[in-house]
Amino acid sequence: MSEQKNFPNNSNSSSQLNITPLTQPLCGVRALFKQIELLGRNSNDRPYAIVKKDNNKIYAAKLIEKKGFNGQTKRTLEVSKLINPKTESGESTFHPDPNSSSRIFKYDLRYHDGYKFLESTANKGGEMFLIPNYIGLDPNGDNGIGAAFVKQFTCFFLEIDDRGIEEQWKLINWFCNLTGLVPLLVVFSGGKSLHVYFGISGEFTDRARWQRIQRKLILIFKSDYQIQNPNREMRLAGVVRASKNRHQSIEYYSVARYTVDEFEERLDALGWFPHGLSYERWLKARRDWFTDNDSRSFAEKEESLKGIL
Repeated sequence: MSEQKNFPNNSNSSSQLNITPLTQPLCGVRALFKQIELLGRNSNDRPYAIVKKDNNKIYAAKLIEKKGFNGQTKRTLEVSKLINPKTESGESTFHPDPNSSSRIFKYDLRYHDGYKFLESTANKGGEMFLIPNYIGLDPNGDNGIGAAFVKQFTCFFLEIDDRGIEEQWKLINWFCNLTGLVPLLVVFSGGKSLHVYFGISGEFTDRARWQRIQRKLILIFKSDYQIQNPNREMRLAGVVRASKNRHQSIEYYSVARYTVDEFEERLDALGWFPHGLSYERWLKARRDWFTDNDSRSFAEKEESLKGIL
């Protein structure tokens, strides 16, 4: 892994960005609220997101603001359980949308103290995730959570897990100084990785373009290539990862957001994608870089990847 610490330096900027973790990471309810606030899209003017337990239990989490008797506003989290209705024979029901194989989900139980419920679920061993991109939900209708149901893209994101945490921060700073792009959010997974988010400003709904840019980001970071589907889940901040006995915490956040045009232009300015990134070229690059038991050096792999791109 030591060779991966030698990052190329194409930056012409004289000023250096220094993205460092918070002195005290955000944990607990503050972290969960902050993640939903930064990534969630408005539903009746309240940020919300979809939370998943063990990749099979689905919940809608919405931030609610209520005024108390003293006139002060209190923010709470309302969580609604989504269930898949069964057929008479006990089989799952699927959404009729021809572009999706998603099961149908309907609103069921509601937990008014949503954070307490999610915290308790995590403490009992539940692995807790969040879908960063916006999936429109109808409390009174049939909902799907497959990729075809993503209505709006809120961010680009990635997971770094091939090196230690200190080296992950070096990689983030290398990218920031190379491109001038600053993360919106960095979440510690509670295991061995950082989850990095770059915020999108404005309304963005182009699924094909989002996926192309997401794949470019993966190739630049050499990060987990599986994190390229629109409805991908990432770790939910603010709860414990019981299997590791560590908290999923917010390590950094900012107000940085970029238009999609600006974000892609800065990636393309690196000169890594002179021919764009078609699906076929992505597959070739992915196979070349992420080959198991590859004895090539980092430099040799870099040269091979450049030849493909």
